[in-house]
Amino acid sequence: MIAVGLLVVSCTQSGTGPNLPRPRSSSAGTITSTADAPTTTTEPTTANPDCLAAFCIVYHLSEGALWSDGRPVTAEDFATTAANMPESVYESVRSVEIIDPNNIKVLLNTPLGAWESMFLRVLPSVYAPGADMTTTPSSGAFRFTEWVPGDRIVVTRNESPWPGRVPISGQSWGDVSEIRFVFRPDPAEMIDALETGEVDVIVSRSTDVMTSITEVASANHVLSPGPFWEHLDFHHEDPLLAQMWVREAVALGIDREKILDRTVRLIDPTADSLDSSLWLANDFRYDDSYPFAYDPQRAVELLEEHFCEPARDGIYDCQGRRMSFFLAATSDDPDRVQAFESIQEDLEAIGIEVNPLFRTRSTFLSPDFLFAPSDVWQMINFSWRARSDPQVPRGTIECAGELNVNRYCNPDVDRLLNMAARSPDQETRTALLSEADEVYLADLGVIPLYQKRVLLAWSRTLFGPVPNVGPSTDLWNVGAWSGKQSITIALDGEPTHLDPTRTDDDNANVVLSTLLYGAFGMTPDFRFVPVLADVVELIEGSPG
Repeated sequence: MIAVGLLVVSCTQSGTGPNLPRPRSSSAGTITSTADAPTTTTEPTTANPDCLAAFCIVYHLSEGALWSDGRPVTAEDFATTAANMPESVYESVRSVEIIDPNNIKVLLNTPLGAWESMFLRVLPSVYAPGADMTTTPSSGAFRFTEWVPGDRIVVTRNESPWPGRVPISGQSWGDVSEIRFVFRPDPAEMIDALETGEVDVIVSRSTDVMTSITEVASANHVLSPGPFWEHLDFHHEDPLLAQMWVREAVALGIDREKILDRTVRLIDPTADSLDSSLWLANDFRYDDSYPFAYDPQRAVELLEEHFCEPARDGIYDCQGRRMSFFLAATSDDPDRVQAFESIQEDLEAIGIEVNPLFRTRSTFLSPDFLFAPSDVWQMINFSWRARSDPQVPRGTIECAGELNVNRYCNPDVDRLLNMAARSPDQETRTALLSEADEVYLADLGVIPLYQKRVLLAWSRTLFGPVPNVGPSTDLWNVGAWSGKQSITIALDGEPTHLDPTRTDDDNANVVLSTLLYGAFGMTPDFRFVPVLADVVELIEGSPG
């Protein structure tokens, strides 16, 4: 989210920041893997006097890792990556020390809970700012071959893939040697291309494509919970909604199951509600944290317990104000229109009025509207995109968060998030994040609804595709695919770039996932496994 430069400074213990407890002894350790079957284990280690910073990470690079031009992947490549990646996870980097070509130490100003999210893409040392993968060697299973604007992007298999098995998945290598990416923004055209055999794979978030895919008998398909999760927010500066009992009455009066029936279940009947604000349902750490079941009778009781009285039209007056709110949403999303109508029906039945405030996408996303005061909108329905790590978008929750649209603030949640941010031990960190999630949802900072669906469909002549909505994308195990030597993949738009330092274009991310490996890759259930670094040491710092 924010650009970072590397500064070489005196390596002394940082004295800034809140007084938080030090990580448990298990927070420092060694992460290892085997070439045939990647696994992750942690072995305790003691604080190292060579780490003259708050926290150090030493990466021992995998033997035999090569770029497509034949050069080995070295510590210089990791240093180049740290200097050029503009992601917030690099913000606390103090300096980078190249120990030797196969080992590098990253010194950090603070312990980093999200350390596994560093180096998810590793750039070659020859990378120059502004370059893209059309001129840069690749480390992935494939290398860039050509880009014909408006027509196709072609990548071909690296002739001698270095690992004994496909990274991340641990599968044997398949026989796909060429991938042709074509661009089919029209849903009907995309479906026709799959049906006629013009394309072998489609990756899409289009509702029209998802509802039509069952008609293609020659293809397999999987609908998966995607990275975008829908939610309903309260404006916490509104005089009524700032009070917990009002938010609770609204939450108890909304039937989330009915919303699902009218939206995502029309595409995927197995879809369930999302009951977390930090974990996706396909994350191995996911836990139900939303505590408010549909109970309209209790909602009415809450209103009456607080001396609210119904007007002649049945809408309650509370504290001298009519229980009437504007709910904002985008006008071009049919699911949000359906969700609004369902919410409006439910709340009207308990004496709360909800009025529509639909805006075009561009108007809705403008800061003047999204961050408007509480007299403009009082509730809002939109989606956040989950990232590789739940703390990357923490600015949506924290009191002073730059993306805190709904103005929610709870110092206890901030404290838990800050402790998690500095807890490299993943069990401790998961427990802290889950507790923050429970407090946030019990406080009704937001009402989570559901994850939007994504589609992966492929020809029955092709074997091996498995969905992965994490940063590795659905091509996470493409090296294991078999059945055809040359395959064509239809994207729902042409990438705007192939810049490996950017993650803002989903279609570009799909292509880039075939070209670049990272220190770690992510499995479909959001577990990190080592790739370019087969041993990683986590070291608690000591004063310098």
